[in-house]
Amino acid sequence: MTDHANLLVEEGDFIERALPNGMVETYFVTDRRFYASFQGIPAHYQMKVRKESARDSTRKPAAAQIYTIRGSPNARITIQSTDNSVNVHSVTDEQLFVDMANAVKEQVPDEKHRAEMLAALEDLQHASTKQSFGQKYQRLMSIAADHITVLMPFLSALAAMAINTMK
Repeated sequence: MTDHANLLVEEGDFIERALPNGMVETYFVTDRRFYASFQGIPAHYQMKVRKESARDSTRKPAAAQIYTIRGSPNARITIQSTDNSVNVHSVTDEQLFVDMANAVKEQVPDEKHRAEMLAALEDLQHASTKQSFGQKYQRLMSIAADHITVLMPFLSALAAMAINTMK
């Protein structure tokens, strides 16, 4: 607030205040209102200001360092950015089943479950009709339920294959 009514003050002006120690504080005017004299109160300005040395609250804080690492054949590292790329990885149906069988052989420790999953995979691979593919897919998923993380990398390709088979 200032009692100097003849002083012209606008938003965006700077006001300096001399301190007793010789330093000067600088303020930025963000809003100002002029009030005419009224019932004994002299004319004056009331201002909203921001101290220039104060942190700018409208600025976004600096971004934290973000590292994103994904493990796949198309892995990439992004640093303080978003990865909007699309990976297209094509394999034949035959290669898909070979890769799935290898994953089961390497990652399913229980011999009985491993044999059941491999048999279900082979049945699915040789499904000849839409109906048999759907049934064999369901059978594989029910057998693989306890080991779904083994087949997780292949599920999108298997789903696409199921959609193509159902057409």
